[in-house]
Amino acid sequence: MKKIILVLAVTVIAFTNSIAQSKADSTRGYWVIESNVKTPRLNTVKFYTDDNVLVYQETVNSKIKFKDKKVQKALNKILAVMLNQRSYTADQELISIYLAKQ
Repeated sequence: MKKIILVLAVTVIAFTNSIAQSKADSTRGYWVIESNVKTPRLNTVKFYTDDNVLVYQETVNSKIKFKDKKVQKALNKILAVMLNQRSYTADQELISIYLAKQ
């Protein structure tokens, strides 16, 4: 009985490890908003790939309400655009322009 449980546990662990190592979508990434206590209205938004490579960075001179769903959706759209071009882009004020529309 102990052997069966041990074999089953090892099989389950091996199966979950093989699933975790395969990436279905390599175009995903993440964004980070950096701010400072001394200058709360100056925010830096950085977009990264899953491999932690910086794709785009912009400094915004206004407070970003990152908990707002519209802002999150806008940042996710910009992230998708930046990940599709696959190269680092200089500060183009994309975030400022996109958030001003809302």
